[in-house]
Amino acid sequence: MMINLVPQIYTKEIVLPSIQRDFVWDEDRITRMFDSIMRGYPLGKVLLWETYLDKKYRDFEENYQNEASYLFKDNTSGKRIKLVLNGQQRLQSLFLALSGSLDGKELKISTIDEK
Repeated sequence: MMINLVPQIYTKEIVLPSIQRDFVWDEDRITRMFDSIMRGYPLGKVLLWETYLDKKYRDFEENYQNEASYLFKDNTSGKRIKLVLNGQQRLQSLFLALSGSLDGKELKISTIDEK
């Protein structure tokens, strides 16, 4: 399950390649994703590229701010990294909802029916 990947985001084993677009999901979209999780619906697949190559990457944002600039790193040491090729929006949303904030606001996940 996708949620099992979150610990690897914390340890920076799973990172985002420089080619990834910006994070664009809002709080409502994140809430709807958690509603799907709680209902047992599939979330789709995540595509990761495990490499030791010197590729530009950035870490997931724990406290995401719209319009923020990113700090890119180079994998010059040749460490193993897993680059997210597909699934960034879902993984970033999980990471924010479980431990971070979106535009300075901590997310409180509830089902759509509770609104």
